[in-house]
Amino acid sequence: MRKLLIFLILSIPIGDRINIAYDKCDYAEINTFYSPTGGANFRQIIFWEWRKVENHNKETGVITYQWGYGVKGWKRLRLKRELIVGQFNAQGSNDYQPAKSITGWYSTWVVHKNSEDAHIYQIDYRYVIETHTTYDPEVYNRKFVPTVMRTGFR
Repeated sequence: MRKLLIFLILSIPIGDRINIAYDKCDYAEINTFYSPTGGANFRQIIFWEWRKVENHNKETGVITYQWGYGVKGWKRLRLKRELIVGQFNAQGSNDYQPAKSITGWYSTWVVHKNSEDAHIYQIDYRYVIETHTTYDPEVYNRKFVPTVMRTGFR
């Protein structure tokens, strides 16, 4: 399977040189976010990592540390109805869908496909969960780990 994936990736015309970035996280969450009326608003894949977060108390100057899962990054996926109706959503893609490997799971995608700064990202993780929520877990996690403190992908 991995050989087939590498062949497919290398067959994509992405400029003169290929930069491949490998990264990892602890797990990925496929989340479908529903509106208060019950309709699916969007679907996303969220990459989570176990990390230590610093909390600065501005009043006392005390720094405390808290361990927990924080969002490393996320990507928007297409909803099934967008694929069926044939709508094209430039923000959503299914390129990031998890694929099974010998050691767990991975997601792969290309950034800046037709430029000199083209990158192929492969993110490895141990397991995948699927959730259906009426809130956005990625936005909710910003209360604990602001986006500027996220490690992101290399």
